Amino acid sequence: MRISLFSSLLVIFILCSCKTDSPALKEITQDDFIGEWEIFYATRNGNVTKSLEKGNFVFQADSSVTSNLFNGENNLNFTYNKGTITIDGDPNMDNLKILKLQNDTLVMSSKMKVFNMEFHLIKK
Repeated sequence: MRISLFSSLLVIFILCSCKTDSPALKEITQDDFIGEWEIFYATRNGNVTKSLEKGNFVFQADSSVTSNLFNGENNLNFTYNKGTITIDGDPNMDNLKILKLQNDTLVMSSKMKVFNMEFHLIKK
């Protein structure tokens, strides 16, 4: 009986002492990424690329976005849903997945033509 009670208390103690490694993530809203963002680091298929330095995205509250990475038309519309920004009108980049948004740093991934891109941006 004592061994069973001791084992039960030990299991309860172990379960109660466990903590999660990361705090609960705050849900990102469209208002969180509105503004001008400049690329300071980018990867193409997992390799660092310097060709996108000084690239930028400007997200407006009216759901329009401009970027010097778009082909042709530079003022496009976007929609935001559960961590994904969908851009209308640019065939080479239509979805941006937000991987991280913390303070003035935004990390997004996208497929650009045939390349898997990851953008690390800082808010201006």
